[in-house]
Amino acid sequence: MRFLRLLLAALLLPATLLRAAPEFERANQLYEAGKYKDAIAAYEGARRGGERGVNVFLNLGNAWLRLGDRGRAILNYERALALAPSHPEATSNLAFARRAAGSPAPERGPWLHRAAAWGSDALTLGACGGFWLALLGLAAAFGPARRRVLGLAVGLAGIAAGVAGAGALFALDGGERNPARAIVLKESSARFGPADNQSVARTLPPGAEVHLLSTHGAWVYAELLPDRARAWLPAKEVARVVPDGEKK
Repeated sequence: MRFLRLLLAALLLPATLLRAAPEFERANQLYEAGKYKDAIAAYEGARRGGERGVNVFLNLGNAWLRLGDRGRAILNYERALALAPSHPEATSNLAFARRAAGSPAPERGPWLHRAAAWGSDALTLGACGGFWLALLGLAAAFGPARRRVLGLAVGLAGIAAGVAGAGALFALDGGERNPARAIVLKESSARFGPADNQSVARTLPPGAEVHLLSTHGAWVYAELLPDRARAWLPAKEVARVVPDGEKK
C-alpha cells in the first residue's frame, strides 16, 4: 500500500506543480501591483495546491506586514524559517516585524542558535560526511599495522562529526518544527480558565510564541514563553507554526 501511495504521488506531482506555479506567479504579480489582500488569497491558493516552499511563506509574511497585520506576518516568517532556519531575508524581516509588534523573540538556547546559523543543508552534509569518514577510517584501522592508529583516529573523528551534525539537525528540527509551537495573531488576553469571564493572567502582543498543550472547545491551553506559565487563549487567536497536515 505504501508503494502504491508513493507511485500515485509521483504520478500526480507534475500536475500539482503545473497547477501551483501559475498561482504563485499570479500572487507575485498581485503583490507587485500593491493588491496585498488579493495576493494573500493567491498565495494561500498556491499553498493549498501544493506549493509550500520558503518563498510562499516569506511572501505571505511580506504581504501581511504591508497590511499592518504583524501577528500574521510573524507567523508566516516563522513558517518560512521552520523550512529554512538560516534564510537571511526571513530572519531579518521577522526581527523587524517583532520589533514593530513589541514581541521579543523567544529564547531558543545556544545549541539551537548554532544549528540555525549553520543551516540544515550544511548540517546534513556534515553529518553524512562525518559518517562516511568514520567508515573509511574504521576500514583503514583493520588494514596494515602502520595505518591502524591513523585509521582509528580518523574513524573516531568521523563518528564525532556525524553525531554532532545529526544531533544539531535533530535539535533544529525539534525546535523550529515542533508541532506545539504557535503564534498569537493579535493582542490577546491569556486567562486562568477557558471563558471570557475568567481573570486575565497576561496580555500577549501580536506575534508572541506559545506552546499548545490541549484544546477545550473554542479555547486552547498553552504554555506561555519565556517563563512557561500556563493559561487559556481563544483558539481563533493563535495559529500553529507548522500547519496541520504539513508536518514532516
